[in-house]
Amino acid sequence: MKNKVLAGILLALASCAANATPIAITGYDIENTYVSGIGGWSHTYSGTITTVSQDIADYTGGSGTLNDGVISTSVSDTQLFNYPKDSAPIITLYLDNYYSIDSILISGGDFLSNSIPGELVGLDVTIGTTTEGFVTVGQGSSNGSRFADDYIGLVGSTLEGLVTNQIILSGFDSTWGSYNTFSIAEIGIEGVLASEPVPEPAVISLFGLALVGLGFTRRKKSS
Repeated sequence: MKNKVLAGILLALASCAANATPIAITGYDIENTYVSGIGGWSHTYSGTITTVSQDIADYTGGSGTLNDGVISTSVSDTQLFNYPKDSAPIITLYLDNYYSIDSILISGGDFLSNSIPGELVGLDVTIGTTTEGFVTVGQGSSNGSRFADDYIGLVGSTLEGLVTNQIILSGFDSTWGSYNTFSIAEIGIEGVLASEPVPEPAVISLFGLALVGLGFTRRKKSS
């Protein structure tokens, strides 16, 4: 029995150390975003779009440009974000299962044939009740010279090892003016599948308790 318990715990720890793989985003919500068509930038969304003010809306319960698997090469199928700091967008991404997240890649950024939007240089990432700010790392372009890819690595951060089925992106910062203008053509996430929604520290604690229990059992048999 004790060997089966130990084997199960070791298997759980091994799964946490597995290589990261692409994660499916099943849907997303956005608070405070421009509607499609502003400035010639167009995007799609299958959910409910609720007007907040002129040209600004909340998106809920759907999917679209940010997770359609297409990294556009033009303003078409690319969502423009342009906002005063007091009405900043918040993007909530819903995942197809529970994962420990390793990285986020945002395809969009600097549209070089148009003077806007600016390049995305930073944002906040929230998992559960934990939020950390990140400086993005430019990854060049997925489509010639038109768009830049912005990378956020969570390994080594306070978010490493947290298990979740949703991620919140907020606090965006770009290089273009006081309105923090930027665009997103696609969002990609990589991480490790979790067998159940238990944070990594809890798994480690369970492993420690199991070892203590095995030691107690051995001492009892010896006596």
